[in-house]
Amino acid sequence: MKKFSVPSAYTIAVIFIFLAAALTWILPSGSYNYKTESTGKVIPASKVKSYSGPERLLPVPNTYSKIKPSHQGITDILQAPIKGFYGSVNIVAFILCIGGFLGVMNYTKALDSAITNLILKLKGKENYLIAVLTILFGLGGASFGMAEETFAFFPLLIPILLMAGYDTFTSILIILLGSGLGCLASVVNPFAVGIASNFIEISIGDGIVTRIILFVVCIATAIIIILRYAGKVKKDPSKSIVADKKEELEAHFLHNKDTNDIPEFTVKRKIALTIFIGTFLVYIYAVIPFSSLGLTFIPSLGWSFTQMSTCFVTSSVIMGLCYRMREIEIIDNFLAGARDFLGVAIIIGIARGISIILINGLIIDTILHSSVALIKSYSSYTCLSLIYFMHIVLSLFITSTSGLATITMPIMGPLASFIHIPKDLVVTAYATASGLVNMFAPTSAVVMGCIIIGKIPYTRFLKYIIPKCLIFFFITLAVMLISLYVKLHF
Repeated sequence: MKKFSVPSAYTIAVIFIFLAAALTWILPSGSYNYKTESTGKVIPASKVKSYSGPERLLPVPNTYSKIKPSHQGITDILQAPIKGFYGSVNIVAFILCIGGFLGVMNYTKALDSAITNLILKLKGKENYLIAVLTILFGLGGASFGMAEETFAFFPLLIPILLMAGYDTFTSILIILLGSGLGCLASVVNPFAVGIASNFIEISIGDGIVTRIILFVVCIATAIIIILRYAGKVKKDPSKSIVADKKEELEAHFLHNKDTNDIPEFTVKRKIALTIFIGTFLVYIYAVIPFSSLGLTFIPSLGWSFTQMSTCFVTSSVIMGLCYRMREIEIIDNFLAGARDFLGVAIIIGIARGISIILINGLIIDTILHSSVALIKSYSSYTCLSLIYFMHIVLSLFITSTSGLATITMPIMGPLASFIHIPKDLVVTAYATASGLVNMFAPTSAVVMGCIIIGKIPYTRFLKYIIPKCLIFFFITLAVMLISLYVKLHF
């Protein structure tokens, strides 16, 4: 009897596209009336899908109506991954450019030399590195919603921790939980809390104490979880969730496994490493929205994925020239590096296709309307819990935090006043739900990308991550309910 083989991440994502399409045949199609953000022009529910204007649309409360069904058939299913790929082209290009940059860097062996020396110096102190990196990625998520931007760091961190005796999943946990929980707390994240607060007409500073508490508690819990897993793997490599792929992963990520045979740190390699580090420093500075965070004295570059991709391509060429590579060597190594990331780019397009099916099927507003109708009849504590759970469900369909805020906050603002819940807690419930779901959902580009990079079967990943997400679910719910009690009684 042939042994059952767990489907790949690609197949699982396609299965979810079929399931999403099935929902469009089960749930009734419906929509709110929408209005344009700047001019306030009302777009009737029946014409929302065909709207192609330049302004963002915001739903008008209490205007939901059922409309002509938009069932998603086999043609829509087959086209969804392609449309998802086109819709994610900025992220796809960014990922391929990072891969090319790393391909040129790997040719120099400067990183091999630097990593080996770093591991020798950190002998016995790796736990501190894990804790510090988790906090740093957490700060990135909490301050500017660091998510897809983390793809640049996987190939950098994985070899370091592999040589320290850990596995690829340790690196994935540091980046995924660190940035993911930072996004969950979204202390001053302008792309999540900032947008949501604006729609609901409160300051981004409202509720900041609750979000800071969430950040501290969740990141501290994450560090404990990661250190326990990392320690177990280092003591017994067979405990790794990718133990069966150990040799394959080491061959892929490590170009120099023998610490007694360190590549000589020549002047050319020092220059290459300086360019490498400088590129990341420029990249990090350029994506932080200092002005949105109130730091107006620091110039904000506000780079998009276009500028970030350009940065990595330009640095690849500069590095190659400084290392005295021939033109064909620069091109060949860049293409080889990009090829290593092709699987990540493809899975992101497929995952985006799930959301496209659900949005085109016109069932998102139906789910929102039904949830709001249910919430109204309960106590404030139950309502807050239901609002949190509702946003978890919606986040499975809408992975963009700003997109989720655009759809739900105009509805939630008036509802919060009606059910006596402080508006800042509604914003916190939305942000935490989105952050939580984007740490495990197949619609999350970061999740699907990192399991491809780490060569981890999605089902195996879920088996480990779901219990951890449940821990964070109860932590966030408890913090919000305690905060609600304090706000109502003091």
